[in-house]
Amino acid sequence: MVNFVDEQLYEAVEEEAQMLVEWAEAEGLGALAARLRALEENSPDSPTSYLLLDPDGRVLAGELASIHPREGWFEFAEPDDYDHDPMLGLGTPIAGGSFLVVAQASEDQRELREAVIWAFAWATGVSLALAVLGGLATSAAFLRRLEGFNRTAARIVDGRLGERVPTRGTDDEFDRLATNLNAMLDRIQALMESMRQVSSDVAHDLKTPLAHLR
Repeated sequence: MVNFVDEQLYEAVEEEAQMLVEWAEAEGLGALAARLRALEENSPDSPTSYLLLDPDGRVLAGELASIHPREGWFEFAEPDDYDHDPMLGLGTPIAGGSFLVVAQASEDQRELREAVIWAFAWATGVSLALAVLGGLATSAAFLRRLEGFNRTAARIVDGRLGERVPTRGTDDEFDRLATNLNAMLDRIQALMESMRQVSSDVAHDLKTPLAHLR
């Protein structure tokens, strides 16, 4: 977005300079000087400023007499500008040795660039904060589920085979793991009950033979 606005500024200055150079070549240097003076008088608040120099370097028109012009693009701030607002200038030679400078204030572009940079900085900071908070919340939820598995496993180790891993009904990976673990615990408990029953039956069946042996 900033580059697009900068391109618009460069194009506007370049088109203005090209039009004025063509005017000078068609109508003469005096006509161009008169036109520049008229533009400045009729539009005192215009963001565009001009400087027209004759072949000897004398100022023919324009309010940028205090700058040091050069050919091509250059940035400057007028010495008598209290706020030192930046300006973008384009120096263009005219046939016959004259020189034209068309400049336009670039303060809006600078403010836009700063606003975009600050917006990205704030967005990046907020995104990082949200990412950290989201990561902490996800990690805490993950650890709580694991802690539930660990507590259940500890109680089963203590001999409470009827304990089961709690589920939340969300059908996520943890719930599916808990369901499988609970099914496995049910099977183990059933096998243990069968072993107890077998042991009881064997002990009962051995009572009569042992009594006869005694």
